[in-house]
Amino acid sequence: MGVRFAYNYRDTFLSGTAPIEYTKGYGELDAQASYKITGNVLVTLGAANLTNAVQQKYDRFATSSIRSPSSDGAIPPVYV
Repeated sequence: MGVRFAYNYRDTFLSGTAPIEYTKGYGELDAQASYKITGNVLVTLGAANLTNAVQQKYDRFATSSIRSPSSDGAIPPVYV
């Protein structure tokens, strides 16, 4: 049996150059658990982005936010 948690943070970064666009820093918490049933069978359960972090993009003037789809295809809310 094994359990793993991983927290990853990415600081604000330049994500586009035409037009100039930045992605605000964000952190994500992932988890994984596994259990060996037999010598040949291992069951693993994984969960990504438990903190429900969104990627917020903005232009070089930081006057507007640009919505970007998340990994599941949903459009996250805009925080201005």
